[in-house]
Amino acid sequence: MESKGNNSYFDIQRLCNEAVERNFRGDPNSVGSVVSQATYDLVWHSFVKWCQSQIEVGRAVNMPQFGVVGYQQVRDNIRILYVHFTNNFMQNFGLQYKPEMAEFEAASKNIVMEPLTKPNFAAMAKSANLDKTVFTQTLQNIFHVIGELLYENAIVEIDL
Repeated sequence: MESKGNNSYFDIQRLCNEAVERNFRGDPNSVGSVVSQATYDLVWHSFVKWCQSQIEVGRAVNMPQFGVVGYQQVRDNIRILYVHFTNNFMQNFGLQYKPEMAEFEAASKNIVMEPLTKPNFAAMAKSANLDKTVFTQTLQNIFHVIGELLYENAIVEIDL
């Protein structure tokens, strides 16, 4: 983990490394089996690539245990991933949305969170050349680590 002032900064490589370290340390809050950093990285990139393919056709992805992966329209031809965590995810990790975020989302015309589509884990796993169960569990581990990091740190920036 790298600190930028009071912020804790994670890129995807650091996030995957953190997931591996937590599994090796046997943290009681960690879930799943030990998976290599390369596998975490492959799973995350396949997930993001699949989400981006949905966003390109104007759909947001509903990940019930994590959140809705939609997009923010930055310019006419540029969309960036935007995640709105589910209430379940927030409660599991003792997190709360800041009121100004809810106001920002409600007032913003450039954040798109629907129509929703369900995740196609079979397609994502196939693109990663992994077993669907391994893919799904690894992705859940990443979501879990994200929740833990948000809970443990006052300000977290995750560059995914």
